[in-house]
Amino acid sequence: MRQAHPPPTFLPRFTLCHHKAAVSCVRFSPNGAFVASGSADRVVNVYNIENGNLWRIIPPSQPGAGHSQGINELSWTTDNRHICTGSDDRTVRIWDVDMTKQLAVLKGHTGYVHSVAFSPQPNIIASGSYDETIRLWDTTTGTCCRVIKAHTEPVTCVSFNKDGTQLLSSSMDGLCRIWDTATGQCIKSLGDPENMEPVGHSLFSPNGKFLLASNLNSQIRLWDINGTCPKRYVGHINTQYCITSALLMPLADKFVVSGSEDGMVHVWNLQTRECVQRLRGHSAPVIAVSVHP
Repeated sequence: MRQAHPPPTFLPRFTLCHHKAAVSCVRFSPNGAFVASGSADRVVNVYNIENGNLWRIIPPSQPGAGHSQGINELSWTTDNRHICTGSDDRTVRIWDVDMTKQLAVLKGHTGYVHSVAFSPQPNIIASGSYDETIRLWDTTTGTCCRVIKAHTEPVTCVSFNKDGTQLLSSSMDGLCRIWDTATGQCIKSLGDPENMEPVGHSLFSPNGKFLLASNLNSQIRLWDINGTCPKRYVGHINTQYCITSALLMPLADKFVVSGSEDGMVHVWNLQTRECVQRLRGHSAPVIAVSVHP
């Protein structure tokens, strides 16, 4: 019999209050030393997680710098040196984190850029937009190398698998789709034909055999890539916002973590589907979560 482990006990460590508008995304750096947050105030703040100090502000306060509208998502490069951001201004921007310098502005989307992801493979960014397309960008030239007409409704999320060979997208059309990064061909479409609720967020499991999808009917579904849905996680509230979820894997047990419109962060045991902790402290919907690598 598998030995039972006590549930985790997460406690608040810092409260970071430097943004001037709603926080839309949070992402730990791959090396775990920093956490970056993006906001409707058009700024990315980068914090040192050892002491909670604000380390960098991107862009620095200067006229004409950065996005002209709010930031929806951000992504780090694997070497922790660069961040890309997607915005309601329909652009993707690349930043040198240490120098807080804008390196490129990627233009082409005709709708809000809701999601961005750096590939584990060098020099590729994926972006998903309300224009229902995914764009793949070559960061060395700053040009779009592929446009994928991905969904019939806005694209809410894009994310790569561990080696960057596959790209996962989710959409308000209720589908998740897996794409071959090299060819742009759809490998698999995943969705419940009897319940095509919008999918606000999705991600691959570390082994690439499963994906986690957050639906706007207050359900999170664990799919295997063959198209079956063995597990569902409920108890949070998610009917309005594209709320992110995450997999917490390094512990003895594995956990699903999600924000919620009830102002809490919910934590479920991956296998048993039991909600093992609710983290309180926020006074408004929690729309973004990230777990330390």
